[in-house]
Amino acid sequence: FGFDATDRHRYLFGALYDTHTKHADWLAYYSNRSFGPNLNLITSGTHQFLDAASTRLEQELKASVSMDYAFRFTEWSLLPDVRLGFDRLTDFSFAGGETRGTTRRDQLVDLTFQLAYTDREASRLAIEFEEGRLITLGTRGYFYGGEWLSWKAVASWTEHLRLFDHWTLKPSIKFAHSSRFTTRAGKANVVFDGGERDPLSSMSTDIYEEFRLRGYSRKRIYTRTAGLLSADLDFPLFRIFRGWGTNPIFLEQFKGYAFVESAFFPKRLGDTKRFLPAVGGGVQADLTLLLNLPIEASVNYERGLDPDLSRGGEWYFLLGLPALPI
Repeated sequence: FGFDATDRHRYLFGALYDTHTKHADWLAYYSNRSFGPNLNLITSGTHQFLDAASTRLEQELKASVSMDYAFRFTEWSLLPDVRLGFDRLTDFSFAGGETRGTTRRDQLVDLTFQLAYTDREASRLAIEFEEGRLITLGTRGYFYGGEWLSWKAVASWTEHLRLFDHWTLKPSIKFAHSSRFTTRAGKANVVFDGGERDPLSSMSTDIYEEFRLRGYSRKRIYTRTAGLLSADLDFPLFRIFRGWGTNPIFLEQFKGYAFVESAFFPKRLGDTKRFLPAVGGGVQADLTLLLNLPIEASVNYERGLDPDLSRGGEWYFLLGLPALPI
C-alpha cells in the first residue's frame, strides 16, 4: 500500500494462498487524484467453495473502473459515484485436492450509479466514527452475454452514536431489491453470504455484491428482496500508540466489539425462516507496518441463533488489511 508525496496517486497490491481451496487470491488497486474527480481502477481474483462438502469451487475474476467526486460543505458531504465493472465467474468440480472440469462459466458487465451522504465525525483518539451518519442510495444494472439482464437497488443507513469515553453504538439497516430473480447469474440477485472470511474479502465495501451474513458460515442465500438489521458496539481496551525501538511494526489501538443482527426476508424462502438472527463479538489490534501499511489482527466469535442453519458458535482469527477507504 502506498502513495506519492502529494497523495495524487494511491496504489495497493495484496495476495494470499488459501490452504482450503489450494489457490492463490490477489487484489490490485490504483487511484488517480490529479484532476477533480477521483479515478479508481480495481482488479482481483478470488476463489471460494459454494457448498459445505467442498465439491464446487468458484473462481471470480473482476475488474472495474469508477469515478467519484466529493461535494464538501461545512458539516456534511455528498459523494456521487459511477462505476463500470466486468466479472467472470467460473465453477469447477473439486475432488482429491484438485480442480476438475468446468461446470459453468458466466460473464457479467455491470453499471452502477450511487449517491452517498455523510456527516460523520471522529476525535483523534476515537476507534470509530462517534457522531453522524452515512446514507447510501444506488442502483446497479447487469448485462449477461451482451444482453440486458436485470437491475438491483440498494439502500443503507448507518448511525454513529457516542455513548461515553469513545464507546460508540452503530445501528444500521441495509435493504436490497432485484428487478427479477435469475439463475443465469447468481450475483445479480440479492445475495447473503456467510462464507469464510479472508484478508482480501475483509477489504470489500461493495454492498451491491453481497451482504455479509455473520454467524452462518458457508451458508449462501439468493433471493429477490431482503434486508439486514444490525447494531454494533465498539469500545477501546488499550491505547498503545507506540513501537519498540526501530521495530517496523507500530501498535495503535487495541479494541473490542459486540454485535447483534438479523437478516430479514419479506417472503419466506423454502425452509429458510423470515429472520436469521445472530450475535457475537471480538477483540482487534490495529497496527501499522513499514510506516504506512495498515494491518488488522482480530479474534472473533459469531453465533447464528437459527439452529437449523447455523453450525453453532464459531471462533476465527483474522490477520490482514482493513476495509480501506478506496
